[in-house]
Order: sequence, then structure tokens, then C-alpha cells
Amino acid sequence: AERGKLKARRLINAPEGVRRLQDPEADVTVEVKFSSLNYKDGMILAGQHGVCRSFPIVPGIDAAGLVQSVDTSSLQALEASGLGLDEEMKRSLSFEPGEEVVLTGNKIGQYFDGGYSQWLRCQAGWLVKRPEVFTLEQCMALGTAGVTATT
Repeated sequence: AERGKLKARRLINAPEGVRRLQDPEADVTVEVKFSSLNYKDGMILAGQHGVCRSFPIVPGIDAAGLVQSVDTSSLQALEASGLGLDEEMKRSLSFEPGEEVVLTGNKIGQYFDGGYSQWLRCQAGWLVKRPEVFTLEQCMALGTAGVTATT
């Protein structure tokens, strides 16, 4: 596949009951450009139980890509709740289509379909804008393990 593009995989004649696991609270759709190989992904790919909630699942604990769409109803609900969100929280929850974002952990690839797909849906609060000093590819070169080791 071309660098930055994931090969499309299709399940043809899917057996009854096969479904995509999506977070019911997901409000952002991301076009995945890069992912990483986390130790947990390896365990899931090897079929080890206990790492993810159920099979089948699309692994990928980490993902980096472009915001494609945002459902702003969750932000509006948070604002209406009177929790007193500061500007930084509002910015982190109000992504625009085309923005580059990074997602590490937060149940993707374990409870919900993860970063080894062309598209994923997740909660806006799980995303961070790509740090200016890194490309999307570099973010995934670090991955969750790299972030954890440096904090």
C-alpha cells in the first residue's frame, strides 16, 4: 500500500452476527492514516483472550489521522450541563473536519474497533490535536508505549 494509506479489507458474505464494535457515545469519525503495533495488539492478533472484550474485533490501540466529521451534540450537552468548561476543554472537544488528530488507548482496539481500519469512530474527549513538532507518522512511531515511557 502507498505510504499513509491502509489497504482496504472487505468481509464478503459475512456470517450472521458479525458486527463492527462501535462506542455508542462516539461523536467523531476519523480517517486513519497511521497506527502502531502495541504489545496488546499483538496479544489480540494472537487470539489471546482477556485483552479485549469480545471477538471479532479490529485491533489497533493507537491511531493518527484526519477528522472527517464531528457530532457537536455532546459538546452542546456538556456546555448545557453547567460544568463550567474552560476554553481549553472546549477546544479539545470541538474538532474541525480535516484536523490532524492522535488517539492512544481509551478502549479502541480492545472494547471498540481500533486503528487497524481505514475509519474509526470515537469520543472527542479521547482525541488530541497532533503536536506541531511531530507528523502523524512520527506520533505513531512513538505510540502509547512511547508516550507512557516519557511521562
